[in-house]
Amino acid sequence: LNLGVDLLNDIFQSLLPAEAEETQASTSAVADVGTGTGVWLLHMRAAYPQITTMDGFDLSAEKYPALDTLPNGVRLHVHDVRTPFPAELHGKYDIVHTRLLMYALTAANWPPAIENLVSLLRPNGWLVCEDVGYQTWTSIPASEAYARFLRLDMAASEAAGRDLTFSHRFPSLFRSAGLQSRDERTYFSWDHPDLQESVTPLMMRLHESSMKGAIVRGGVEGLRNEDDVEEVMRPIRKQIQEGLRLGFGIRRVWGRKGA
Repeated sequence: LNLGVDLLNDIFQSLLPAEAEETQASTSAVADVGTGTGVWLLHMRAAYPQITTMDGFDLSAEKYPALDTLPNGVRLHVHDVRTPFPAELHGKYDIVHTRLLMYALTAANWPPAIENLVSLLRPNGWLVCEDVGYQTWTSIPASEAYARFLRLDMAASEAAGRDLTFSHRFPSLFRSAGLQSRDERTYFSWDHPDLQESVTPLMMRLHESSMKGAIVRGGVEGLRNEDDVEEVMRPIRKQIQEGLRLGFGIRRVWGRKGA
């Protein structure tokens, strides 16, 4: 998980969009929602030691490091972004950040989740959301084996109630939540050939994890058990040994709360 965060940081080549980064001198509190191991906050702590409060939130503490190993100012909490945050956290943060919630939220979850995130912002605070999507997952050369994975994974996502094009809804969700100065950019792994040796195996781990999660929920036709997962993944692994490469784009969308 930490390797994935480090790789994405290399692709973004920044922890924040330039507009939010320009305000960091006056930033005193940052929140990371869906924080995982908290590694993004650790990078922020190293880059911006003057920020005094860095809080991470996730659905469970399962991936959290021992809390006594965290640097001063970094704290990790348990909270589900689908439910409102406690009132004492409303208006507390200058920057609220999320990354890779693609598999965590259904289509119906996204509007209230964005509202909950915006509730954390101070006036003039920034919400920054970063996520991947099926539209940018590709292989070179084209691969029917990889296309089969995509078909099954999208079918499983639809069965779970997810929006297959959710990342393209961010601008309208931000607008509905009242955010201003909205902007966006998509970053591509293919722009960094030096990272390719890390990208392909990372995507394979994420894909296998996704399919295993799908079978726990009952799966879909062609994806019901561990044997099905192996049948899907085996030919892709073989093609990777023969030179197949996988790549993706990740969309960063940011918006500012009014004064």
